[in-house]
Amino acid sequence: MRSVPAAALSVSCLMVTKDRPAFAARAIRCFADQRYPVRDLVIVCQGTSDYRRPLAGLAHQHGISNIAILDAAQDMSLGALRNRALDAAGDLVCIWDDDCSHPDRLTTQTAQLIKENSPSCFLGEHLQTVRPHVLLDPLGARHRKRATHRSPALC
Repeated sequence: MRSVPAAALSVSCLMVTKDRPAFAARAIRCFADQRYPVRDLVIVCQGTSDYRRPLAGLAHQHGISNIAILDAAQDMSLGALRNRALDAAGDLVCIWDDDCSHPDRLTTQTAQLIKENSPSCFLGEHLQTVRPHVLLDPLGARHRKRATHRSPALC
């Protein structure tokens, strides 16, 4: 890894989505809340055109201009979808999902990569802040999540 300030590296957040508007909206909002300055969002979408169309509008509503939305065939595997997103990636890659909500996630992980001179990094524990409203989890159960900030990234 090169010896450069963390904020000089571009982080591409790769998001794969298909016909789940509430989860996509949350992931886009969480990306907009990130404090790391040099980032872009790459969305690979297997959804219908009625689903794809609003994604750019959601990004625009949150002031995100550095976004690429790529169409994908319905039969592509998750690995193939992520590989498609890599074609549009910057210096660093981050898998982006609807639970990536802590505003310093990219800052924390990028700083750790630089500090440890490591080629990869992951969160060893949960780093998340969720607004105090009721969310619907993937299984459909209603619950209230608590804000947590437990550990930095591990390299």
